[in-house]
Amino acid sequence: MVLLRLGGLIIEDIKVRKIKQNFNKTKIDNLSEYVQKSFKKSDLKNRIKSGDKIGITVGSRDISNIRLIVKEIISELKNLNTLPFILPAMGSHGGANSQGQKEVLASYGITQKEMGVPIMASMEVIQIGKVENRIPIYFSKVAMEADGIIALNRVKMHTDFKSNIVESGMSKILVIGLGKAKGASSIHSLGVYGLKNVIPQAAEIIITKAPIIQGIGLPPLI
Repeated sequence: MVLLRLGGLIIEDIKVRKIKQNFNKTKIDNLSEYVQKSFKKSDLKNRIKSGDKIGITVGSRDISNIRLIVKEIISELKNLNTLPFILPAMGSHGGANSQGQKEVLASYGITQKEMGVPIMASMEVIQIGKVENRIPIYFSKVAMEADGIIALNRVKMHTDFKSNIVESGMSKILVIGLGKAKGASSIHSLGVYGLKNVIPQAAEIIITKAPIIQGIGLPPLI
């Protein structure tokens, strides 16, 4: 028997029961091999051509093995004779400037020297549309000029809201990440409404107008 005191009342006979939660224990033993096999299964090679400039989004949220994952993706893209480069996609993080965002990536071991490709960290954006006829949607100018963009990000539940459409993943990296400081500020100024309602609409505009060719979703831990 458990006694619970609520104000001046004592409630008796509250039943307590142990519960057990089983977490997904799926594990990728060889991450490099997994990325290679995933590329071989993908039809991406049929949608890009030799010499294409392909940007890979890399955000400011810590992802396990992000250095290895990005390096393997770059290797696979080079095997397809494309010209990959890294797109810092972290909104206003890193001090909202290009050098600060490069430093964030460097803290993950992602540098131009280590990856063997350029890091295009310009904060310049263009407005590519509006949501609800009033909310401007901004997008990286460098990304817009690429031949293709691979949206790489972890996919997880958001800490501020729940949705049946989208919470935190590729849509967020496109809208907030590649929206750079100006785009992130525009969405975040709307609070939870912006995160829950505006991001899905903005993502549709971006996918329609920008050269998005692939999404790579990662679990929080990999």
